[in-house]
Amino acid sequence: MASITNSRLEEVVDRFELHWSNLSREQIVHLLSQAGLKGNSVATGELIRVDIQRRYAAKLPVELNFYWLMLPEDGNRSEVMREIAFEDYRTRKFHALSLRPERWAGSLGVESESWFRELAGSQNSEVTTHFLESIADSIGAEASSSSSSSSSSSSANSSIESVMDSLGFKPVRQIGRGAFSRVYLARQESLAKRYVVVKAVQ
Repeated sequence: MASITNSRLEEVVDRFELHWSNLSREQIVHLLSQAGLKGNSVATGELIRVDIQRRYAAKLPVELNFYWLMLPEDGNRSEVMREIAFEDYRTRKFHALSLRPERWAGSLGVESESWFRELAGSQNSEVTTHFLESIADSIGAEASSSSSSSSSSSSANSSIESVMDSLGFKPVRQIGRGAFSRVYLARQESLAKRYVVVKAVQ
């Protein structure tokens, strides 16, 4: 039975690739029904992966939510979602497109995949480095241009918080202050709004 299903799937994939157009994704469920594979998330995932590759090659938009709605609810759905998310990531990387972790964060279980953890970690490191450099510049500019300590402090806090906000960190409150730095509790908007501690050094 599995070899018959595999044979039918290969035929459907070949037909899909041969007749692919920018409207083909709307035909995925219909093609699977014709082949007797409707409701099979693995077969659906195969056609979705082909469609993703073709759409990026044709410079067409790829909306993952459209594909998620197409996947049947069966025992393989979450695994197929992770495979589709990886295919999207891999193809975007090949075409040198933006690789923001939040694009895939809602996919079932993708946060546990090594490619996603690596991507999220590198993005977090780059954002943190850039963020800290921006904060240091802001504090340095504020400190050198202000004459009064209290107006400097409130102005520096405001500058720091606006830079934090623009980089995806929502300041919750200042939790510490030293001679050369300020420490904030913040939420990192791009990664599940997790709490982080941010230290801005002058």
